[in-house]
Amino acid sequence: MRKHAYRPGKSGNEAGPRANQPRAAAQLLYETYRAKREKLLFEQESGSLISVAVAIDIFGRQNAEVRNAVMALGKHARSRIPHLTVDDVAVVESLCRECLEGLAAGAIKGG
Repeated sequence: MRKHAYRPGKSGNEAGPRANQPRAAAQLLYETYRAKREKLLFEQESGSLISVAVAIDIFGRQNAEVRNAVMALGKHARSRIPHLTVDDVAVVESLCRECLEGLAAGAIKGG
């Protein structure tokens, strides 16, 4: 008794053309992963790709610079607009602080 139908030109032990499809798909997936990994390593070594820790450090320093510049607006306003009172400068500084807090909270979307 035969388990498989007779196919001309093939013995019962040979697999059909689809037998290698899962292996070919796995090989293609592996090669794609390896190519992406090699590209990332190259980009990292060439300096065009940085780590998350470095990106967070850079972003943190830039945020500190912006915060310091915005908070200095009160002093700059006082030096450029001499008739401002101490209370006026305090209001400008308060507005700057509120703006920065709103940005930090995500409440301010734009102009």
